[in-house]
Amino acid sequence: MQEGKEYQGFISLGRVHGSGKDDEVWIEVADAGNRIEFLCLKISLADLASLITQEANVSCRFALRGIQEIGKQIEHKTEIVSYQSFGPRKDAKTAKETALKPFEVDGWRGHLDDLGNMHCQIDSNHYRVAFHRYVAARETEPVS
Repeated sequence: MQEGKEYQGFISLGRVHGSGKDDEVWIEVADAGNRIEFLCLKISLADLASLITQEANVSCRFALRGIQEIGKQIEHKTEIVSYQSFGPRKDAKTAKETALKPFEVDGWRGHLDDLGNMHCQIDSNHYRVAFHRYVAARETEPVS
């Protein structure tokens, strides 16, 4: 991400009903290139009303996620990974991380939940695992 550079993105506005937080609105901003929702604002309905009627410095809560990936593009691949899903559950995360480690090079990160998932299982000891990584975006020609 380059400070001051403009990026293409998406903004979404949402509200959960029936959860006890009916007065809270979420505003999410995502990078158009890789769909990372990097900013999530939470604001009350009353404060949102104040904001859209031009009151300045309205209070909100926010979370930043994945800002180091803004402006990059995401790549995907699938690998067959050997993994035995039996044994103590408390050790499952460590066993999964160990199984993925040889594949997690050059920025690739595997989805831990694919290991042990019957929908990804090929046979008793092999799973189809999705991997992703973020790379510098390729420059494209401007649309005329």
